[in-house]
Amino acid sequence: MKIVRATFLSMLAVAVAGSICWAWDRWDEGTAARKRGDYDTAIEIWTEAIRSGALSEDNLARAFYNRGIVWLNKGQYDNAIADFTKIIEHNQTYALAYLTRGSAWYFKGQYDKAIADYNRTIEINPARGDGYYSRGLVWFHKGQFDKAITDYSKAIELNPRESLFYFSRGNTWDKIGQYDKAIADFTKSIELDPMEFSTYYNRGNTWGKKRQIDNAIADYTKAIELNPREIKIYYNRGLAWQKKRRYEKAIADFTKTVELDPRYTDGYYKRGNAWGRKGEFDEAISDYTKTIELNPKYSNAYFNRAFAWSRKGQDDKAIADYTKVIEINPVDPSAYYNRGKTWHQKGEFDKAIADYTKAIVLKPDHANGYFSRGVTWHQKGHYDNAITDYTKAIELKPRFIQAYYNRCYAYETQGQLRKAISDINRFIQLVPNDRNGPIRLKELNDKLKESESSKNYRSSWQHPWYRESDHANRLT
Repeated sequence: MKIVRATFLSMLAVAVAGSICWAWDRWDEGTAARKRGDYDTAIEIWTEAIRSGALSEDNLARAFYNRGIVWLNKGQYDNAIADFTKIIEHNQTYALAYLTRGSAWYFKGQYDKAIADYNRTIEINPARGDGYYSRGLVWFHKGQFDKAITDYSKAIELNPRESLFYFSRGNTWDKIGQYDKAIADFTKSIELDPMEFSTYYNRGNTWGKKRQIDNAIADYTKAIELNPREIKIYYNRGLAWQKKRRYEKAIADFTKTVELDPRYTDGYYKRGNAWGRKGEFDEAISDYTKTIELNPKYSNAYFNRAFAWSRKGQDDKAIADYTKVIEINPVDPSAYYNRGKTWHQKGEFDKAIADYTKAIVLKPDHANGYFSRGVTWHQKGHYDNAITDYTKAIELKPRFIQAYYNRCYAYETQGQLRKAISDINRFIQLVPNDRNGPIRLKELNDKLKESESSKNYRSSWQHPWYRESDHANRLT
């Protein structure tokens, strides 16, 4: 080993021939530069130290290590790896060099190499928690969550006062749906470090997954108190307010996101959704339009703007937006379905049927698609086609009350009164408090008696009671 080290130092001596004499106060200047984020100055100083030829072997390793850390901070991972490797080549027991080189591999996405270095860190010093913790991070990103939890737990066993270890294990519990365990770990992390905003934020997210929205809002609020300029916290609190139907508060939070970043498209989009939930469609349209201006491929913004145009009765603009959605995503069944409904509202029945048919092709279990196409066939007087579609809608959705009611009318129109009576009876079973059911049943029974006596029955049907089901929307 001594011969190798001598060769190492000799190699450096050749490389630094003619270098300046090293001034030791520069060492502290390099540390200070790194701490204040002046990485270029720090690198210059550590490079100067390495080339000076004035350092002992231990201090030379420290200089490579310090420069490697600065390369890590700058995101120049290959340079960092080169510096840490220099140390390892001449001291195979320098645990920190393996640890930090592992971090560089991790940031480069080369997880197997990172694990190899973390394994070596643990072999050299099994009593340090950071080796297990760092390896846990890699297991997490490889999707091997059980191994991540095992490593985080070992790190906690070795250093039970480190808040970050609990935080990361909490994230892993959350990832695998163990929300109570996640909350317990986030809570412990907060006990150890009550000023870290991200822990409150992540615990708030987990409360949201447990549908404990008030707890989520409380944590987001605390996170904002600690870091009032973090957009994602306002955004998630806005989503939580929206789930509680507190749309004004949701709008206030989404407004804050776009104040912090005027190009934050999701903030405008979600604020548009909140306006839509309030029925304030002009404001919704304005926000969707801004979203589209910032991201012309944001298909959901076109979709929901179309929905808002429909609510305002501006069918042509709605159709234009649904058409744009289809251009962006030609396999979106909801866009065809809603455009079909808009064609139907305009009395363009053939175009409506074509769009409903496309929606059904793309989504064969689209019960509303069959029902709405059935309504359109019905209004065109194609009763066999209408009955076929109503029947398919019922097959897919056995409690589809509108389909039973409308098929009853279609059967009545064709003189199939017994089938009509069967459907209205099923309707009454499903909605016994609806006054229309018994009225229709009496009418049909009277007509059946009349038809059986006169054999000269004719339906008085005008239009189906249920015209269509609602437009689909994405106001979430």
